[in-house]
Amino acid sequence: MILVGFASLGRLWCSVYIAGNKTYNLVETGPFSMTRNPLYFFSFLGGVGVGLSTETVIFPLVIGGLFAVWYPLVIRNEETRLLEVHGDAFVDYMKRVPRFFPNPFLLVEPEQAPVYVKKFRKAMFDALWFIWLVGLLEAGEGFRQSGILPTLFTLL
Repeated sequence: MILVGFASLGRLWCSVYIAGNKTYNLVETGPFSMTRNPLYFFSFLGGVGVGLSTETVIFPLVIGGLFAVWYPLVIRNEETRLLEVHGDAFVDYMKRVPRFFPNPFLLVEPEQAPVYVKKFRKAMFDALWFIWLVGLLEAGEGFRQSGILPTLFTLL
């Protein structure tokens, strides 16, 4: 639950900066000053957290493995697009800020950031899916333990 909590809060924090700005502006402050891909970093934490909430070994390993294979491809595609849109500014950003793992010593935050409320609201619901998924897993386990749902299979 700690990873899921960090993931949800981290994605909300990212959304303050990126919601409504993603396409046209190169966002370089807040979590985007510590890593170029904070949304993916926090999604990784959330995915592993959800996997661990299954109390198995297999789910967190599968989620981590799928993430390790899929997201580098997604990140490379986004970087190609951002290079086309932002040119030298993105090259400079790439030199200063790590691709995936955050460096908290690089944090730069403005006093204020414009928030596009409708886009932030959508991003807020996107950020909370980790918590909802763990809730569904826990409810399913409770129903299974009480005999309401059958045990279909057991994993390690």
